[in-house]
Amino acid sequence: MINLLLNHKIFDKNPPILFDLGAGGDPKLDWKKLHRYSHIFKLDANKNIEDNKNKNSTIINEIVFDKKKKVNFNITKSVFCSSLLNPNMEELENWSFRNKFEIKRKLKVQTKTLGQVIRENKINKIDLIKLDLQGIDLKVFKSIPIKIRKKILLAEFEPGLYNFYKNEDKLSEILNFMENDYSIEEFVFSSSIKSNYKLHNSFTFLQRKSLNLINKKTKFYTNISFLRKKKFLIKKDLRSILLMLAILILKKRYTEALEIVKKYSHID
Repeated sequence: MINLLLNHKIFDKNPPILFDLGAGGDPKLDWKKLHRYSHIFKLDANKNIEDNKNKNSTIINEIVFDKKKKVNFNITKSVFCSSLLNPNMEELENWSFRNKFEIKRKLKVQTKTLGQVIRENKINKIDLIKLDLQGIDLKVFKSIPIKIRKKILLAEFEPGLYNFYKNEDKLSEILNFMENDYSIEEFVFSSSIKSNYKLHNSFTFLQRKSLNLINKKTKFYTNISFLRKKKFLIKKDLRSILLMLAILILKKRYTEALEIVKKYSHID
C-alpha cells in the first residue's frame, strides 16, 4: 500500500523530503520504507558520516543553532555527547556514564540557523524531520521558517529527562510547544542505572555486570515523535494527504488512515 501511494505521479518531481539532523547517530530504521521514494538531507557536523552511496541523499556538514554566531563546540569523550551546550557535571555526578560527557577539547565554530541551511540548499519543504542535537532540538525546530514548519507531517525529538547539559531544552517545553498542531505518535524511553559516578567506579567488573542484571534502571532520555493533527491537512493538498496516509500505514495506524480515506477519497 505504501508503494502504491508513493508511486503516485504527484511525487514524480516532488518527492517526500526527509531531514535527519544529528545523522551521525543511529539511522532512522522506521523511515526505511520511505527511503527509495524520498530525498533525504543528512545534517551533521561530522564530515565522516556514512552516506552509503545513496543517490537520493544529500549530506550537509554544518553546525546549526537557533542563531548565527561564533560559539564553542564541546568535543566530549563520547562523540555522541558532543554539544554546543556545556555539560552539567553536577547532575552527571549521579550517573555511571558521567565520563562520556567529559570535555576533551573546545572548537570555536560558526553556527548557522536551519533557515539559512534551507535557503542555501534551495529546500522549499520538509515533510519528516528527526532532531538529535544534544539539548537544542526544540531551539532548532522553532528556528525553521514558519511557512515550512507548519507543513511538517512528522517530527521526532530526543530530549533528556535530566539536565545533562546547561540550559538544554526540556521535555515539558517540547510538549507545550507541539500540543496545538501535533499529537504524540510514540514515546520510547532509554534506561540506565542511576549510580554515583565514584561509587560505580569502585565496583569490580563482575559487580557491575551483576548490578546491570538486578538493579532497577532509570529512564533518562526519550525518543518522542509527533504527527500533525489531521484537522490541519489542507483539503486541496493531495501530496500531503497521500504522504500522511503512507506515514499512518507505516506506523500501523490503520483506523486513522481510514478516516482520511473516507474524508478525502473524492479528490483522487
